[in-house]
Amino acid sequence: MAQRLALALLIAVAASSCGGGPVDPSKNVTEPRSGTLQPLGISVPTPPFTVSNLGEFTVSMTALSPGNVFVGIGWGQWNGNGCGLIAGQTNVVGTANIGRTVLSGQIFIKGDYCVAVFDASSTFGAPPLTTAQNYTVQVSHP
Repeated sequence: MAQRLALALLIAVAASSCGGGPVDPSKNVTEPRSGTLQPLGISVPTPPFTVSNLGEFTVSMTALSPGNVFVGIGWGQWNGNGCGLIAGQTNVVGTANIGRTVLSGQIFIKGDYCVAVFDASSTFGAPPLTTAQNYTVQVSHP
């Protein structure tokens, strides 16, 4: 039992001395991104978000125009060419979600992350877009 306690203490001390540990969400960086989503398309606003600490992230949809539609939104890891969406980190949002958190989760791996906005008709069964949608998202990350 004493060996396990000593090992746990050693790991805790080592983790606390490494930079980039968990960040209090109130100290997160907030970055907006905007783009235009075409019908049946996907839009990945660039540049990606460089996350150099562990902690919580949130994504809010702050504008959707002309609106009155549903779009998909997803959180992913930037692979240099596009946004590889993370399973379980997608949602369908509409005009009623403007200003609200639509995605949230934990960052366990430092690196480059991204948000993708897409026509939700093929993934979520929402009515397809008939006109382009301008959007803005706000991302808060450690």
